[in-house]
Amino acid sequence: MIISSRPKLNPLRRKPTLELRPRRSAVTIAAAMRCQGGVILCADSLASGMEINLSQSKIVTVNLPELRANLAIGFSGGISHCMSAISAIGLTLRKIPASKGPLTEELLKFAVEDVLARFYKKHMYPDPHFGTWTEDSVCLLIVLQNTESGGTSIFSTEKTVMNLHREAAFIGAGAALARYVIEPLVCISVASMPDDKVLLLADHMLQQVKRFVPSCGDESHFFFISNAMGFCPITREPLLARERSDTFRQIIAELFYASADLDLDDDLVRIGLHMTDKCIRNIREEQREERERRQKLGPKLFARPLIGRGPGPVEKYEVRQSDGQKSKDQP
Repeated sequence: MIISSRPKLNPLRRKPTLELRPRRSAVTIAAAMRCQGGVILCADSLASGMEINLSQSKIVTVNLPELRANLAIGFSGGISHCMSAISAIGLTLRKIPASKGPLTEELLKFAVEDVLARFYKKHMYPDPHFGTWTEDSVCLLIVLQNTESGGTSIFSTEKTVMNLHREAAFIGAGAALARYVIEPLVCISVASMPDDKVLLLADHMLQQVKRFVPSCGDESHFFFISNAMGFCPITREPLLARERSDTFRQIIAELFYASADLDLDDDLVRIGLHMTDKCIRNIREEQREERERRQKLGPKLFARPLIGRGPGPVEKYEVRQSDGQKSKDQP
């Protein structure tokens, strides 16, 4: 008789499995676009992937006076991981001796890639979900400015690699759509366009991405890195962004059929062009009225505006005195 020493298998025993976390997909749209006066950095502000959606600013600044440089950073990915990585980058850069300043593109690239390599090794690679559809991610959009010369450089990161971009860079779930929206609206080079036009372009891009990409939304945030004045708020905020973008899409559709459909009667084409002209005049008039209204309400409602953030939904509510307050004010 042969006696086996192997333990008997329990048919009811299940194989160990990894605990699945809530699905994490790529979120955010952040973009940096060079213009004549500097660089416009913009992003949405929707923090999703949790129990509820929250509003979260996705643009932070790092001041490096010893290195005669400043950084404006947009991020996409897990908020806690991104903020931790940005903090580590700031601490590392502040340890660089002032004698090595000003901060150059090569020095910044070496420091950031070194920090990200150590960060991923410590926090990302050990995660059993790394490389799967439930992983966290860290993707950064960095604008470097030399405070002496005013020159700016645009970088983006993908995992532990950092790349330099001459004109524009996009990160996040809406990056591909953002490029698709912007490309037809740039005649020669976005860097050759005036600041106000690039701001309108960025605002239109954010509106379209937030409309069609589920993980992008909430308010649009803008940050201007000026060649002459450094970090400063946007001076010309976009007006009626959603209405303007919808009007643009409607006009493009009408012009497409007017130019492509040869069976369309010429008189109908002329009528369509007349209606298109009317739509343009209407949206311009609505924007003028909105600008006048904000100029009147601005000193009261927006005495301390946040950098790059225009009036929000609260502005549509008019503050009126109650009857009790009126009676107290009367002599």
